[in-house]
Amino acid sequence: MNEMQLNELLKGNDKVEEKIVETLAEDNYLPLLAILQKQIGKKKCFLAPVDEKDSDDGGKILKLRSWKLPEENKMYLVAFTSVDELKKGPETDSVPYDIRLLLDIAYEADEYSGLVINPWGKGVILEMEQINLLRKNSLLHDAIRFATEKHEGQCRKGTMIPYIVHPMETMQILHSMDAGVELMMAGVLHDTLEDTETTYDELELLFGAKVADWVQAHTEDKQKTWEERKEKEIQDTIDGDINLKALVLADKLANLRAIARDYARIGDELWTRFSKGKENQAWYYSAIQDALWDTQLYPEIQAAYWEFVGLYKDVFVTYYLDEAKGMLYQKDTNGAIFALKKGNAQWKEGAKLSKGAVE
Repeated sequence: MNEMQLNELLKGNDKVEEKIVETLAEDNYLPLLAILQKQIGKKKCFLAPVDEKDSDDGGKILKLRSWKLPEENKMYLVAFTSVDELKKGPETDSVPYDIRLLLDIAYEADEYSGLVINPWGKGVILEMEQINLLRKNSLLHDAIRFATEKHEGQCRKGTMIPYIVHPMETMQILHSMDAGVELMMAGVLHDTLEDTETTYDELELLFGAKVADWVQAHTEDKQKTWEERKEKEIQDTIDGDINLKALVLADKLANLRAIARDYARIGDELWTRFSKGKENQAWYYSAIQDALWDTQLYPEIQAAYWEFVGLYKDVFVTYYLDEAKGMLYQKDTNGAIFALKKGNAQWKEGAKLSKGAVE
């Protein structure tokens, strides 16, 4: 079903009942959710029917009306996409509601089984699973907008590239790990506490305590020295759960991708962009690699981990070969040497380069 057909569905076309069933079957409801998400993004309001009653203080009380599915004895919150759709049914007062608010009400109220849109026009029923998906996706869109606004005017080190490219890439890497929406939100927001005027309370209010906690756990204290900050981050990563490690990996992988691209282009000139040079950076990324070693045990994360390892070697490791002795060596920028002997698949740490080894 294409976007035009779905938009017609939301207008209450009486001839699309089969398409509705097809769309909502299994995972085929996702195109429909995409259309609703588009409306959410534009902050369009739906019309909600209400009962208007006099209150004790002389004012008015508006109560949202619901729709009953008789054969299943379920109650649904109701929303209409237009006045024309509303008028297809019994006469009622109505108020405009942001669709996000209606989704929240339907999800949080015990009496509702979901939300039905345009019930008099062979409308669409959104069950709780679909509603929750929409709510989370809506928050992810909000997090992207929030991060973009907070990082406005900032650029990546030594470039004119907008800084928001990095948080967006971090979020994308988390998505490739099959991370949940909340962890992806933490990914796009991960530098807001550290590099903008954003507060923890602000993140908690807008995106929830879980997201705020992850961002805070991955935020450095700029009052400390570079060494103190990095040592604490490394230890926190070692002690962290798999969600924090996935967030750290996504962030550092995005950084190493940029470093590797620029190092291949401009060489050692790259390190002038950093407060600490290549040797310190090699120590730091090597320690982070070690702190993240167990992420390789998770099938959904291991590809990102091994990409990180590969990029680290591209930037910070030099290889030497001694054909006569059948020895292959790798030497880190920070001086560590590993040797691999022909016929033995294990790298040996602490080796010394043989005189016949050549780069």
